Amino acid sequence: MSNPAQTTVHALLVYLRPAPRRALLTALADFGVFVCERPGARDAGKFARMRGARLALVVGDLDAETEACVADLADSGCVTVVWVPSTTTIRDTRLPGANAVIEEQHLGAPSSPVLARAVAEARARTFGPPGTAPSTVFGDLEFDPITPAIIGAGKIRPLSRAEHAVLSRLQAARGEPVDAASLLDAATEPGHLPPPGFLKSVVLRIRYKARDLGGDASRLESVRGFGYVLDR
Repeated sequence: MSNPAQTTVHALLVYLRPAPRRALLTALADFGVFVCERPGARDAGKFARMRGARLALVVGDLDAETEACVADLADSGCVTVVWVPSTTTIRDTRLPGANAVIEEQHLGAPSSPVLARAVAEARARTFGPPGTAPSTVFGDLEFDPITPAIIGAGKIRPLSRAEHAVLSRLQAARGEPVDAASLLDAATEPGHLPPPGFLKSVVLRIRYKARDLGGDASRLESVRGFGYVLDR
């Protein structure tokens, strides 16, 4: 099973043809990979960048459509692996931009050394803009600002826009208290008037999700008369 202390890898799984999916998704989960699925090659690279994917998995054939999709994904900075039908002869075959080409019989092999190498390479790649890298919160949980979510014990709890904004602001303060007005402003949609107790309810939901994943929710503390602090 995946180690929650490792950097989570986000992957884009592109289907250019029908294929079994359960075994592959299970194998990727075992490697600590969280997957977005997408049918068709259109704008695959753009979608990968938008989702912060560093690994791309293409289920296709050795044809022009797959080659164009792989090139697009490679340009987005993804480590790219292609699965082709088991009837395909791939010996000595090279697909430009692909890090590996695997036959479908190995689609979901958890012990696949090729898949393991691809995940390791994707994990080692640097992130994009500052503030997009996962960080540790609530003891040993992972806060991923791209999804956005908090992750632990092989489980993921997505964050709402308000929860993400508050947790990001507290995390950026590096253990210093943040005033309630600043947090409320970050959590509120522009042009909206927050209801009474809105910030408190956001904080309670963050604590609940951290506790549900086995994290130390008490690290998000109230500072009487001021705001909140996230203990690093």
